[in-house]
Amino acid sequence: MHGNVWERCQDWHEAGWYARSPRDNPQGPESGSRLVVRGGGWHYFALHCRSAYRNNYSPLARTGNTGFRVVR
Repeated sequence: MHGNVWERCQDWHEAGWYARSPRDNPQGPESGSRLVVRGGGWHYFALHCRSAYRNNYSPLARTGNTGFRVVR
């Protein structure tokens, strides 16, 4: 599951958000310009290949290493 593609998340990104967010189930800021991605892409360092690692991308960005996971 980790390291295949960066998983696009619905949360907006804001630097330092998790330091002041609610401890249980933080939802992210209400608005922003960049979205959170998690889990590392196939050509990133092993350090990034874990679900707790966060990065951010433009919601309009199209890359070969971002995607989403289908849950049934």
